[in-house]
Amino acid sequence: MPLNIPTVQPPTYKLGKLPADYSKPRLWAEDYYVSTALPTPPLYVDRESRVAEWPMYLNDKFGDCTIAGIGHVIGAQATYAHGLETTFSDNQIETAYTGVCPGFNPVTDANDNGAVLSDVLAYMKSTGMGGHTISAYAQLRAMDIDSLKLALYLFGSVYIGVNLPRSAEDQFAAGEPWTYVKGSRIAGGHCVAIQKITPGFPNPYSIVTWGKVVRVQELWLETYMDEAWVAIGPDWIQSNKMSIDGLNLTQLTDDMNAI
Repeated sequence: MPLNIPTVQPPTYKLGKLPADYSKPRLWAEDYYVSTALPTPPLYVDRESRVAEWPMYLNDKFGDCTIAGIGHVIGAQATYAHGLETTFSDNQIETAYTGVCPGFNPVTDANDNGAVLSDVLAYMKSTGMGGHTISAYAQLRAMDIDSLKLALYLFGSVYIGVNLPRSAEDQFAAGEPWTYVKGSRIAGGHCVAIQKITPGFPNPYSIVTWGKVVRVQELWLETYMDEAWVAIGPDWIQSNKMSIDGLNLTQLTDDMNAI
Protein backbone atom coordinates (compact mmCIF):
# COMPACT_ATOMS: atom_id res chain seq x y z
CA MET A 1 0.00 0.00 0.00
CA PRO A 2 1.59 3.35 -1.03
CA LEU A 3 2.40 5.80 1.71
CA ASN A 4 0.32 8.95 1.75
CA ILE A 5 3.19 11.43 1.82
CA PRO A 6 2.08 15.06 1.42
CA THR A 7 3.64 16.96 -1.44
CA VAL A 8 5.70 19.94 -0.34
CA GLN A 9 5.24 22.81 -2.75
CA PRO A 10 8.30 24.95 -3.41
CA PRO A 11 7.97 28.62 -2.42
CA THR A 12 6.80 31.01 -5.11
CA TYR A 13 8.30 34.38 -5.85
CA LYS A 14 6.34 36.89 -7.87
CA LEU A 15 7.47 39.62 -10.24
CA GLY A 16 5.42 42.72 -11.11
CA LYS A 17 7.38 45.74 -12.34
CA LEU A 18 5.75 47.24 -15.41
CA PRO A 19 7.79 49.19 -18.01
CA ALA A 20 8.59 52.81 -17.23
CA ASP A 21 6.05 55.34 -18.46
CA TYR A 22 8.04 58.22 -19.93
CA SER A 23 4.89 60.06 -20.95
CA LYS A 24 4.61 61.23 -17.34
CA PRO A 25 6.71 64.09 -15.92
CA ARG A 26 9.73 63.22 -13.82
CA LEU A 27 12.64 64.87 -12.09
CA TRP A 28 16.25 63.77 -12.58
CA ALA A 29 18.31 63.48 -9.41
CA GLU A 30 21.54 64.76 -10.97
CA ASP A 31 19.87 68.09 -11.77
CA TYR A 32 19.81 68.78 -8.03
CA TYR A 33 23.37 67.81 -7.23
CA VAL A 34 25.61 70.69 -6.17
CA SER A 35 28.91 69.59 -7.67
CA THR A 36 31.07 71.80 -5.46
CA ALA A 37 29.50 70.32 -2.33
CA LEU A 38 29.04 66.68 -3.31
CA PRO A 39 30.65 64.41 -0.72
CA THR A 40 32.99 61.59 -1.63
CA PRO A 41 31.36 58.38 -0.46
CA PRO A 42 33.45 56.00 1.63
CA LEU A 43 35.12 53.00 0.01
CA TYR A 44 31.89 51.08 0.41
CA VAL A 45 28.40 52.21 1.39
CA ASP A 46 26.36 50.05 3.72
CA ARG A 47 22.67 50.77 4.35
CA GLU A 48 21.82 47.12 4.90
CA SER A 49 23.69 45.57 7.84
CA ARG A 50 21.80 47.36 10.64
CA VAL A 51 18.39 46.29 9.36
CA ALA A 52 17.30 43.16 11.21
CA GLU A 53 14.23 42.28 9.13
CA TRP A 54 13.39 42.43 5.43
CA PRO A 55 9.80 41.11 5.23
CA MET A 56 8.42 39.32 2.20
CA TYR A 57 5.55 41.85 2.07
CA LEU A 58 3.21 39.47 0.20
CA ASN A 59 5.52 39.24 -2.81
CA ASP A 60 5.19 35.47 -2.70
CA LYS A 61 1.43 35.86 -3.15
CA PHE A 62 0.98 38.95 -5.34
CA GLY A 63 2.99 40.73 -8.01
CA ASP A 64 3.56 43.61 -5.60
CA CYS A 65 7.38 43.77 -5.77
CA THR A 66 7.13 47.53 -6.34
CA ILE A 67 5.27 47.96 -3.04
CA ALA A 68 7.56 45.54 -1.22
CA GLY A 69 10.53 47.46 -2.60
CA ILE A 70 9.38 50.85 -1.36
CA GLY A 71 8.58 49.25 2.00
CA HIS A 72 12.19 48.10 2.22
CA VAL A 73 13.43 51.55 1.20
CA ILE A 74 11.44 53.27 3.95
CA GLY A 75 12.47 50.66 6.50
CA ALA A 76 16.17 51.13 5.72
CA GLN A 77 15.94 54.92 5.78
CA ALA A 78 14.24 54.84 9.17
CA THR A 79 16.87 52.50 10.59
CA TYR A 80 19.82 54.52 9.34
CA ALA A 81 18.20 57.88 10.14
CA HIS A 82 17.31 57.30 13.78
CA GLY A 83 17.87 53.63 14.61
CA LEU A 84 14.20 52.67 14.84
CA GLU A 85 13.16 49.98 12.39
CA THR A 86 9.97 50.48 10.41
CA THR A 87 8.00 47.57 8.96
CA PHE A 88 4.53 47.30 7.49
CA SER A 89 1.69 44.87 8.07
CA ASP A 90 0.39 42.70 5.25
CA ASN A 91 -2.84 44.68 5.38
CA GLN A 92 -0.95 47.95 4.85
CA ILE A 93 0.98 46.46 1.94
CA GLU A 94 -2.23 45.14 0.38
CA THR A 95 -3.98 48.49 0.80
CA ALA A 96 -1.12 50.30 -0.93
CA TYR A 97 -1.01 47.81 -3.80
CA THR A 98 -4.75 48.14 -4.29
CA GLY A 99 -4.40 51.92 -4.25
CA VAL A 100 -1.73 51.90 -6.94
CA CYS A 101 -3.50 49.24 -9.02
CA PRO A 102 -7.22 50.05 -9.24
CA GLY A 103 -9.17 46.93 -10.07
CA PHE A 104 -6.84 44.60 -8.22
CA ASN A 105 -8.84 42.14 -6.11
CA PRO A 106 -6.75 40.52 -3.34
CA VAL A 107 -9.40 37.86 -2.78
CA THR A 108 -9.61 36.58 -6.36
CA ASP A 109 -6.19 37.84 -7.55
CA ALA A 110 -7.98 39.52 -10.45
CA ASN A 111 -5.95 42.28 -12.13
CA ASP A 112 -2.77 41.40 -10.26
CA ASN A 113 -0.82 43.04 -13.06
CA GLY A 114 2.01 44.80 -11.23
CA ALA A 115 2.84 48.50 -11.22
CA VAL A 116 5.06 51.22 -12.67
CA LEU A 117 7.80 52.41 -10.29
CA SER A 118 6.98 56.09 -10.78
CA ASP A 119 3.29 55.43 -10.03
CA VAL A 120 4.24 53.78 -6.74
CA LEU A 121 6.46 56.73 -5.82
CA ALA A 122 3.70 59.21 -6.70
CA TYR A 123 1.26 57.25 -4.53
CA MET A 124 3.75 57.22 -1.65
CA LYS A 125 4.05 60.99 -1.88
CA SER A 126 0.33 61.70 -2.11
CA THR A 127 -1.13 58.96 0.09
CA GLY A 128 1.61 56.93 1.73
CA MET A 129 1.52 53.55 3.38
CA GLY A 130 0.88 52.78 7.02
CA GLY A 131 1.23 56.44 7.97
CA HIS A 132 4.55 56.83 6.14
CA THR A 133 5.03 59.04 3.10
CA ILE A 134 7.91 60.32 1.02
CA SER A 135 8.61 64.00 0.42
CA ALA A 136 10.27 63.77 -2.99
CA TYR A 137 11.62 61.34 -5.53
CA ALA A 138 13.73 61.50 -8.67
CA GLN A 139 15.15 59.21 -11.33
CA LEU A 140 18.87 58.64 -11.89
CA ARG A 141 20.26 59.32 -15.34
CA ALA A 142 23.54 57.52 -14.69
CA MET A 143 23.44 53.94 -13.43
CA ASP A 144 27.12 52.97 -13.21
CA ILE A 145 28.57 51.73 -9.94
CA ASP A 146 29.99 55.11 -8.86
CA SER A 147 26.68 56.90 -9.53
CA LEU A 148 24.70 54.27 -7.67
CA LYS A 149 27.14 54.36 -4.75
CA LEU A 150 26.79 58.14 -4.47
CA ALA A 151 23.00 57.89 -4.63
CA LEU A 152 22.97 55.19 -1.96
CA TYR A 153 25.18 57.35 0.26
CA LEU A 154 23.02 60.46 -0.22
CA PHE A 155 19.56 58.88 -0.05
CA GLY A 156 19.89 55.68 2.00
CA SER A 157 18.48 53.33 -0.67
CA VAL A 158 18.23 53.03 -4.43
CA TYR A 159 14.88 51.79 -5.75
CA ILE A 160 15.48 50.00 -9.04
CA GLY A 161 13.74 48.05 -11.78
CA VAL A 162 15.28 45.12 -13.60
CA ASN A 163 14.36 42.75 -16.40
CA LEU A 164 14.80 39.59 -14.38
CA PRO A 165 16.30 36.56 -16.15
CA ARG A 166 15.10 33.07 -15.25
CA SER A 167 18.62 32.24 -14.10
CA ALA A 168 18.16 34.71 -11.22
CA GLU A 169 15.10 32.82 -10.01
CA ASP A 170 17.10 29.60 -10.02
CA GLN A 171 20.07 31.23 -8.29
CA PHE A 172 17.81 32.74 -5.63
CA ALA A 173 16.22 29.36 -4.91
CA ALA A 174 19.70 27.87 -4.53
CA GLY A 175 20.90 30.68 -2.25
CA GLU A 176 23.46 31.85 -4.82
CA PRO A 177 24.46 35.37 -5.96
CA TRP A 178 22.90 36.78 -9.09
CA THR A 179 25.51 36.40 -11.83
CA TYR A 180 25.16 36.76 -15.57
CA VAL A 181 24.18 33.58 -17.42
CA LYS A 182 24.40 33.91 -21.18
CA GLY A 183 21.20 33.05 -23.00
CA SER A 184 18.91 33.07 -19.96
CA ARG A 185 15.44 34.20 -20.95
CA ILE A 186 13.72 37.14 -19.28
CA ALA A 187 11.04 36.09 -16.81
CA GLY A 188 9.59 39.59 -16.42
CA GLY A 189 10.05 42.95 -14.74
CA HIS A 190 11.03 43.05 -11.08
CA CYS A 191 11.68 45.71 -8.45
CA VAL A 192 14.42 45.51 -5.81
CA ALA A 193 16.25 47.90 -3.49
CA ILE A 194 20.03 48.37 -3.52
CA GLN A 195 21.25 48.63 0.08
CA LYS A 196 24.99 48.02 0.03
CA ILE A 197 27.76 48.56 -2.53
CA THR A 198 31.31 47.25 -2.09
CA PRO A 199 33.27 48.08 -5.26
CA GLY A 200 36.05 45.66 -6.14
CA PHE A 201 34.25 42.60 -4.80
CA PRO A 202 33.16 39.84 -7.22
CA ASN A 203 29.50 40.59 -6.46
CA PRO A 204 29.62 44.18 -5.20
CA TYR A 205 25.90 44.93 -4.86
CA SER A 206 23.66 43.80 -2.01
CA ILE A 207 20.01 44.04 -2.98
CA VAL A 208 16.84 43.19 -1.08
CA THR A 209 14.13 41.07 -2.65
CA TRP A 210 11.68 38.39 -1.56
CA GLY A 211 12.53 38.86 2.10
CA LYS A 212 16.27 38.31 1.71
CA VAL A 213 19.55 40.04 0.86
CA VAL A 214 21.15 38.85 -2.39
CA ARG A 215 24.65 39.63 -3.64
CA VAL A 216 24.71 40.77 -7.27
CA GLN A 217 27.45 40.83 -9.89
CA GLU A 218 28.23 44.15 -11.60
CA LEU A 219 27.81 42.68 -15.09
CA TRP A 220 24.43 41.28 -14.07
CA LEU A 221 23.18 44.70 -12.94
CA GLU A 222 24.60 46.48 -15.98
CA THR A 223 22.81 43.98 -18.21
CA TYR A 224 19.39 43.84 -16.59
CA MET A 225 18.75 47.12 -14.72
CA ASP A 226 16.54 49.46 -16.74
CA GLU A 227 15.66 52.24 -14.27
CA ALA A 228 16.82 53.55 -10.91
CA TRP A 229 15.13 56.00 -8.51
CA VAL A 230 15.82 57.69 -5.19
CA ALA A 231 13.18 58.67 -2.64
CA ILE A 232 13.49 60.98 0.32
CA GLY A 233 11.27 60.43 3.33
CA PRO A 234 10.67 62.61 6.38
CA ASP A 235 12.91 60.37 8.50
CA TRP A 236 15.85 61.00 6.20
CA ILE A 237 15.19 64.74 5.98
CA GLN A 238 14.80 65.07 9.75
CA SER A 239 17.99 63.16 10.38
CA ASN A 240 19.90 65.39 7.97
CA LYS A 241 18.25 68.56 9.32
CA MET A 242 16.93 69.61 5.91
CA SER A 243 20.48 69.69 4.56
CA ILE A 244 21.89 66.78 2.58
CA ASP A 245 25.42 67.71 1.52
CA GLY A 246 25.67 68.13 -2.22
CA LEU A 247 21.90 68.15 -2.80
CA ASN A 248 19.66 71.15 -3.42
CA LEU A 249 16.86 69.65 -1.36
CA THR A 250 14.75 72.81 -1.25
CA GLN A 251 14.65 73.10 -5.04
CA LEU A 252 13.97 69.39 -5.41
CA THR A 253 10.98 69.47 -3.07
CA ASP A 254 9.68 72.69 -4.66
CA ASP A 255 9.88 71.18 -8.15
CA MET A 256 8.35 67.96 -6.87
CA ASN A 257 5.32 69.84 -5.59
CA ALA A 258 4.97 71.63 -8.94
CA ILE A 259 4.49 68.49 -11.06
